Amino acid sequence: MVEQKIEMLAKLDKGETIVSLTRLHNIGKATVTDIKNNRHTIMDFASKMDSGDGIKRKVMKVTKYQDFDKAMEMWFIQKRSLNEPISGPLICEKALEMNTKLKGPEDFKASSGCLHKFKSRHGIHELQIQGELLSADSSTDENFKQTFQLLVEKQIHMLKISLEEELRNGRC
Repeated sequence: MVEQKIEMLAKLDKGETIVSLTRLHNIGKATVTDIKNNRHTIMDFASKMDSGDGIKRKVMKVTKYQDFDKAMEMWFIQKRSLNEPISGPLICEKALEMNTKLKGPEDFKASSGCLHKFKSRHGIHELQIQGELLSADSSTDENFKQTFQLLVEKQIHMLKISLEEELRNGRC
């Protein structure tokens, strides 16, 4: 797992020997040496996986179409930074468009599997912007609050009148 590789690199940094790590993890010396030599790749992969899913992966497999994936990632980050709502179907639509622009495979399908893998590779958990920031109109929101408050006050007033009337007539 990537997580174990990161732990091994940390132990190597603290002065543990390759031989001690081979014994501890029951792996070959060449494997630990490969991990040490591929430090940059491992750390780069782990940093891109901001979700726990990526670090817990066994294999650091990247997509076959890296230009396409990078373009999609940049588009996603741009939309997110503008607080624009992003949905699964919108990502799939953009993937089809991007595939055409980059002259990708003609048989490309922006399926739910494609969407899932994209989200997994980039540590995306939620597509919705929490609180639906963009869909809220602050003036309409304030108007609704005032109207609601007036309705509540009117209901309370009506209940008080009704209760006073009940008390005067001796029904309570």
